[in-house]
Amino acid sequence: MSPRRRLNPGMVLFLVLLVLLLGMKAWVVGLTEIKGSSMAPRLVDSTTCLVLRVGKISVLGLELGSSTAKLGDIVIAEHPSARGRVVKEVAALAGFPAPEGDWQKRLRLSRDVRGKRLSLPGLDCLKGPCLVAPKHLFLLSAQSAQSSDSRHFGAVPESSVIGRVGFCF
Repeated sequence: MSPRRRLNPGMVLFLVLLVLLLGMKAWVVGLTEIKGSSMAPRLVDSTTCLVLRVGKISVLGLELGSSTAKLGDIVIAEHPSARGRVVKEVAALAGFPAPEGDWQKRLRLSRDVRGKRLSLPGLDCLKGPCLVAPKHLFLLSAQSAQSSDSRHFGAVPESSVIGRVGFCF
């Protein structure tokens, strides 16, 4: 009968830490500092937030699942028409109507120099309420007077979303 081999506690700790590190890398994008007050009072200037991955989650080529942005999530996305990123709340998902407001009336009345109706990317406003295009999200600021959001630059492609805010400190 051969003697039983005991697991080295150092090796067990190393393996547990490795699994935790790979899990964090799969689900966590990183930390970000909020700049500006467009999302006040939920997020205020200089708040630091943990950003969780949106989309496919994989480690070493092995897909562990996926995470999507949900209605009400605060997400960080690439700004569609300027350099930089935006931090906004998901107000409508693909296939659903964008929130009503004066912005829709102004959009329907606006024309370009040739008299052609203006439109916003990722939105179909020709008939009835403005619908969010497939694979797009409609993002809103909490403080609309101080910031631009999907009412100004249109719906954002889901592929532009970097992550969603997990928690802040």
